[in-house]
Amino acid sequence: MKIFLSYQQTWIDEETLLKDLNFFRGVFIEKNIENYIYFLDEENNNDSSTVCRKAKEEIEKCDIVLAYINHPKRSEGMLLELGIAYELWKEIKILVNTKFKDNYLLIYWLTKSKNIVFFESLIDLEKKIKSLV
Repeated sequence: MKIFLSYQQTWIDEETLLKDLNFFRGVFIEKNIENYIYFLDEENNNDSSTVCRKAKEEIEKCDIVLAYINHPKRSEGMLLELGIAYELWKEIKILVNTKFKDNYLLIYWLTKSKNIVFFESLIDLEKKIKSLV
């Protein structure tokens, strides 16, 4: 199994972003799950067409796309990645911080309700991810 992690990068400071992405990487390694996290796996100075092309290539190789939502503003990049995953018939699981659950009603239709997981903290999320994958 391979997981593609979709997440918001815009408006997130690099320290917080790295903490969150390394959290996911650690959980995936512990569960022995192959994964792709753009910010950790690629050069981060690519133009938008390169980023989109690479995201599509990696989503094609994945079994599951996890969308990590932990910010009040919607991410256009994440919406694009989820649209690609939907078009490719990939399983989509959405992980949403309960503080922001009402901000994302438009994307919930991309997946079955059992694949929408609400969390309150990274500790809470870790338990839920481990039972999800």
